[in-house]
Amino acid sequence: MVLKPVPMRRVAVLGLRKDRQTIISILHDLNAVQLEPLSKNVAVMLRNERDNDLFRQVSDQLLRMKALRTVLPRFEVNQCQRFTSVDELLQVAKSIDLDDKVAALERDKENLLTQLKETENNMKLVEEFSFFPEDFGVLQLRTAHSYFARVDSKDYANFKKAMDVNSQDIFLYPKE
Repeated sequence: MVLKPVPMRRVAVLGLRKDRQTIISILHDLNAVQLEPLSKNVAVMLRNERDNDLFRQVSDQLLRMKALRTVLPRFEVNQCQRFTSVDELLQVAKSIDLDDKVAALERDKENLLTQLKETENNMKLVEEFSFFPEDFGVLQLRTAHSYFARVDSKDYANFKKAMDVNSQDIFLYPKE
């Protein structure tokens, strides 16, 4: 098999980093691909923004502000602040010192929601076992075990008869 040179036209393809494999696959499927790395001269002119420290700082502060916006309640903005430079913008963004307070409030909120859920669950249990005539504290004895069970109404008579055999050691509280 002899390779025959084919006239080609040089093109530049620009796409998102996440779509790199898709773009290369499409170009390959079209038989129109001969990938060449950028020369050092061109790479300097098209510097990678990811390598830029200023870009990273702005990106970090943007993510921080977006996170604060999702957590904090919405309010009406009455005035806008303009910045003369990116450095001024970064300085003002870094001066907003809410992260620790917001994180503490979020933890408190989660703890309160957990306590609320536990209280709701306890209330459901108390309602379900409201037939029990004693204080629930008596169920936490070190020398005894306590059980709540559901027994089919048809089988209750047999269950009660089986429990009556040990009536001195077992207390049965039926729901009437």
